[in-house]
Amino acid sequence: MKDVIVMSNGEKVSPADAEQMIQRDPVFEHVMLIGEARPKLGLLCVAKINDANALRERANAQLREFPGYVRIAYVTCVSGPWGVDNGLLTSIMKLKRKEVERRYAKEIEAMYANS
Repeated sequence: MKDVIVMSNGEKVSPADAEQMIQRDPVFEHVMLIGEARPKLGLLCVAKINDANALRERANAQLREFPGYVRIAYVTCVSGPWGVDNGLLTSIMKLKRKEVERRYAKEIEAMYANS
């Protein structure tokens, strides 16, 4: 079954497709789209730079071919890397979404706190 984020406005986003596009930019090491039951999308990432505005612009540049509602409004950088050893990726390098959400719950809530 494919993961789908259903935003509070009813729009549906395939996070894997958007994440794959964002990761075409080599500044991003790991990314995870956030937005379930929220009005805007956020991005949790491990990146080579720590400037949220620059990262948001770079991520949105990769998403230009997606519908307008698939735009990153918030970015939070976290420490990395994400891997099999720390339980954030499966053995086939697939993101363990629920584990990432659990581990970074405070950072995700802070991302949306001032919205």
